[in-house]
Amino acid sequence: MRTYFLLSIGIFVAGSLAAQSREKAVNLIKPQEYFINSYLNLTGQSSLILEVNLPPNTVRWFYTVAASRSKESIRHAKAQFSLFAQLTRIIDKTGTAAKAIDLLTTPPGNDYCNVYLLNSKQDADAFNKEFSIKSYGFHAGCSRENYVSGTVEVAEPAFLSGKQYLGFYNPSPIYGISMVVEVAAVVEEENRSNGWTAAEKEQLYQSNRAGFIEKRMLGQLTEQQARALYDCVIEKITAAFTPQHLATMAGYELEKAVNGFTNECNLALGLISSPEPETADHTAIPVITDEDLTGFWESDGSQFQFYPDGTLRSTTAKDKERTGTWKLANNRVRIKFTDYQFTLNLVELKNRRLICEDEQGKRVVYRKGRN
Repeated sequence: MRTYFLLSIGIFVAGSLAAQSREKAVNLIKPQEYFINSYLNLTGQSSLILEVNLPPNTVRWFYTVAASRSKESIRHAKAQFSLFAQLTRIIDKTGTAAKAIDLLTTPPGNDYCNVYLLNSKQDADAFNKEFSIKSYGFHAGCSRENYVSGTVEVAEPAFLSGKQYLGFYNPSPIYGISMVVEVAAVVEEENRSNGWTAAEKEQLYQSNRAGFIEKRMLGQLTEQQARALYDCVIEKITAAFTPQHLATMAGYELEKAVNGFTNECNLALGLISSPEPETADHTAIPVITDEDLTGFWESDGSQFQFYPDGTLRSTTAKDKERTGTWKLANNRVRIKFTDYQFTLNLVELKNRRLICEDEQGKRVVYRKGRN
């Protein structure tokens, strides 16, 4: 038993370490044209604020800008903007955008603009719209002055969440400029298994471990046996239920599920013996076939439609309609939906009445309807 305990812990730790994060590019602002007047022009604006809404788990983001006095030149440059597409290709090839700034190509530009990564919403509000007096705070390393074209990477932790603000300013006193701007972020996504990340599994494991082991020991199991049993139960819970489904389960539903998984794990680990065969009367139950089960069945508050191809439709009083699959063997039907599965023991089929037992031994009677 000690060997199994060490092995199970090793598998759990290895599985957690193997669940590495992956990156994905997210398009925030598609290539867009803007016009900014000269700062001595009394009409229009000589500056522009762009609000950048960063998605959760952003690890870095980029903005590309090109400026020109010629609208024709800037439209030609716009056709060459591909920040999002380039980031996607780099991540697909290397798995990360950590060194993407060295691989990105930049569209041409031929005139100057100033670009500032502003420190806050207050600084964005204070960004002077008529003159170049810097009465606002900005991140110098991620800002550019007299910039013709290029791509800037933002990876400072203070600028990787929420709303960020880019301020654009035309430094020319005479000429207006046209610009194209594109913004894309790189987010980190963790691999999931049945909806679970490694961190979520670990949280579930640690938050319930001590209470479960203390409850199950009670002089019946050694500490090693209790831990092995707990590892097995957690594996079954995370395989049978997604985090979303588990969060919606009532207390009694969760208790039934845990008890059922505990019985299965006790048998699998040899902690209890297999149940004795049923009495002679019970073993005399005729074998129920797929043909017997195929069709429409209903009980108080629930309905099942078993199709010959192994698919089914279920409707309950509380849940919306579900679809899944079914498989019958030895008078046990295994029903599987996308987010959970269970087994019904078929006790008796007589006069279009089917008596079943769920995994906790509760009996349910179904009546066969007219198809």
